[in-house]
Amino acid sequence: MLASPRIRSFIRHLVADELSYNLSRKYPFRSGFKSWVFLVSIIILALFTVFNVATNGYDKQPKYTTDPNTTESERHWYHNPFFTWGDDKLDPKCQHTEIPVGHEFMTTNLGLRYTVRRILHFEPGSSVGQQRSSISYHNNALTNCEINSVSVYLRKADLSKPKDNNLWWSWMDSSADAVARCDILKDDGFFTLEFLVKYATLVEDYSYIAVDDATTHASFWWGARLLNAYFIGTEYVMSGQLPDSNNNTPIYTRVTLSYKAGNTTSMKDPRLFNNWYFFLDSNSGIYNEILDVSELYNNLSSPLSRPLTEGFFFAKVFRSLILVDLGNDQAPNLLLNPDLLQYALNPGADDFNRLPGAPLSHDPQKLDWWKIAALPPPDKPLEEKTAVPMDQAFAKFQTGPLKTKPAFIYAEYICSVSEKKATSALVLFTLIANFALFQAAWALFKYVVDRKVTWKNPSTNYCEGCLDGHGLTAMDDGDNDSINPQKTKNSHSRSSSTRGLLQDEILEDRNGRG
Repeated sequence: MLASPRIRSFIRHLVADELSYNLSRKYPFRSGFKSWVFLVSIIILALFTVFNVATNGYDKQPKYTTDPNTTESERHWYHNPFFTWGDDKLDPKCQHTEIPVGHEFMTTNLGLRYTVRRILHFEPGSSVGQQRSSISYHNNALTNCEINSVSVYLRKADLSKPKDNNLWWSWMDSSADAVARCDILKDDGFFTLEFLVKYATLVEDYSYIAVDDATTHASFWWGARLLNAYFIGTEYVMSGQLPDSNNNTPIYTRVTLSYKAGNTTSMKDPRLFNNWYFFLDSNSGIYNEILDVSELYNNLSSPLSRPLTEGFFFAKVFRSLILVDLGNDQAPNLLLNPDLLQYALNPGADDFNRLPGAPLSHDPQKLDWWKIAALPPPDKPLEEKTAVPMDQAFAKFQTGPLKTKPAFIYAEYICSVSEKKATSALVLFTLIANFALFQAAWALFKYVVDRKVTWKNPSTNYCEGCLDGHGLTAMDDGDNDSINPQKTKNSHSRSSSTRGLLQDEILEDRNGRG
């Protein structure tokens, strides 16, 4: 089937047509125009480069961190709303972590280990908390931390009779724990978390503290050593005769000493804790004499006063250590106040177990005195040859300052943060974006300038060759071009009818403007 005439004509023109280019002519501006255009182009290209690096040079990448608050607050120059078009697509964001009941954790102060025991949620304006199985946590500060109770559980490993030489290791299978609480304020309300912290260790072991450093964590360092000394002291007096020189002391096998928060915070007041206890002997006898706290401690007439008094000091040190770890620097604390620390090292008459001649006094002739009445120097293990009596330790030891800081639950968060692309990709994307934007800017510049000169003189769109071929010159007055119809020396040159028409048109345009 023959092609239609229209198609054949199109094909003929397609074959006959030649590639072409636009005619050009310099702008009728002063000589400095070119330099000005070059300088502005360099500035615009530099701005485009900065803009494209900011908008195309960074991607969101995952990052693990233990401090999401700092990560999310970080801002860089490319986070400016001008580069992000007003949105937050490059802002760092971290996911929450779920803290359920039973979750084990440390705080960011790197002290003890805790287990979440209960979570209460309080609606705004409500004083009744609703139990929750978990809390969505995002590095919220632990506030208003306090101790509910401290409990000591003494367990005898054999049925040997108490002796005056105090074979304390019969009670080494003993432990303690404490219940603490802290508040957390979140956008969806107010939460109270209750924690359980356990204590069970050997006398020379301080590994239950995550960071045991006398310089950077001095309060923890002192607390761990005092805690061990008072706990071994409690076991020591339990292994002796109660009261002193009582050959008929029952063979106690189980003891529970419970110290619940009292109505004062004074570390020297016996009402710091309300006491509840029981002693179980090998004949299933139970002893839980109910006395006022003022009669429980330092009472030679009470057969159980020695372990109760020593357990009371253990509870005070344990309370202080937990509050340091939880970041509470408001409550009186043995480990944050130098005077109170010296009181814990040398309680004097407030702990009659450690008075001269008492079971826990500093007496080198006494079995294991260095475990119950002395502390090891910093960076050294607890040994008899290097141990320093407790009442001399504060003056002899050089440690860091007693301090704490706000505490958070130590957790690892996954965050999405902006990271620079690979250099090759960054350069490629920037070049492509620069080319596109600069081409658009150049086209806009050409359009505006062309319109300007055409509006002033329509003949400016005639090429210089056409003007020269007909004896016309472009007169540059610094601001516009005008056509000057003058004859050249080669007036005998022939011109086609087409050139004559072009000359007439140019003259017409000039006369029409006049």
